[in-house]
Amino acid sequence: MTISSLYEQLHGRSGSTKQHIYDNFSADAIDNENWTVRDLIGSGVYTQLDVINEGFEITTSSGGASAIDSNGKRFLNFDSSTVICVERCLGITSVNCVSGANSSIAYGNNFYSAGINTPGDTTNFVLRTSDTTAPSNTSLAEPLDIVFHTFKMEQNASDCLCYFDGPLKATKTTDMPTLKLQPFMFIQDEASAAKSIRIRYYEAFNR
Repeated sequence: MTISSLYEQLHGRSGSTKQHIYDNFSADAIDNENWTVRDLIGSGVYTQLDVINEGFEITTSSGGASAIDSNGKRFLNFDSSTVICVERCLGITSVNCVSGANSSIAYGNNFYSAGINTPGDTTNFVLRTSDTTAPSNTSLAEPLDIVFHTFKMEQNASDCLCYFDGPLKATKTTDMPTLKLQPFMFIQDEASAAKSIRIRYYEAFNR
C-alpha cells in the first residue's frame, strides 16, 4: 500500500509538486536516497527506532551538533516553500533542536526552522530564521515540553508563517532567507551532555 503525504491527504495528488519530499521514518533504516547523516561537531548516533511512532533519533555527543539533510540538494524556494515536521526533543535545557530548510551543508546562515532554541528562549517553542546575518527567534507562545508536536512553516518572499499543532502561532518578517534551501533536522548540545531529537514525519515542497 502506498501512503500519501500529509499534503496529498489534505489536498489530493493534483496539488502536489515535483519538488516534493516526505518521509514517515517507519522503515528498518533511514532512506539514504533522501537523507545524509551529518556530524557538525563531534560524532552523533543515528538510530531508526524499533518503537511504535517514535521514528528516527539523532543523538549528539557531549557538546556536539548533529543533523540529517538532503546532502546539498537545495530544491526548496526561499520565497515559496513549505515544511511540515513532527518532532520532539528529549530535553529542553541548553539545546538547539530544530527542523526546517537551510542553504548549506555547512549549516551557516540562510534558513528557516522551528523547534527549541533554549539559548535564545528558555520558555517557549520558537520560529527561527536567518538571512545572511545572525539568526533570530520569534516565540510561538507555546511552553516547552518533550512530547511530539507538529510544526508547519510557510516561507514566503517577505514573511514566514509557523503553525503549531494546527493553529497559526507566529508570523515573522525579519531575517528571511535569500538562497535556495535543502531539508534538514538538527540538534546541538549547548552544555556538556548528549541531547536527542526524534522525528516521525517530515515533508517539504515548493508552492
